[in-house]
Amino acid sequence: MAEAFAMILTTEGHENKTYEISGIRSYSYADIAGILSDVSGKPIAYVSPAMTGFKETLSAGGVPSDIIEFAAIFAEGTRQGEFDLPDPTLENLLGHKLRPVEDFLKSWVQAKADNLYRS
Repeated sequence: MAEAFAMILTTEGHENKTYEISGIRSYSYADIAGILSDVSGKPIAYVSPAMTGFKETLSAGGVPSDIIEFAAIFAEGTRQGEFDLPDPTLENLLGHKLRPVEDFLKSWVQAKADNLYRS
């Protein structure tokens, strides 16, 4: 997405246009936890808290109430699949295939491990 944003901001022809920026595949939080488990070699689980607990945890962390409500609305929309909208626009805009999230996470985990060993 950063590549697309940079291109849109630095090239002509994007004025007054709206782009649906999404991947070509949708991933759940559980999918990402599974991929992270695979690439890190450590078990990682995603646990979706009940809405009451979610809000209480944010509040206990000092998050302002308006942000808590926004986060709750976003979380509920995610739970209901409202953002599960894979779309080829990003690939078309960039003119090349998108990097699979598995590849990105593998390289990110490897880079973090390399930095730990260098320290």
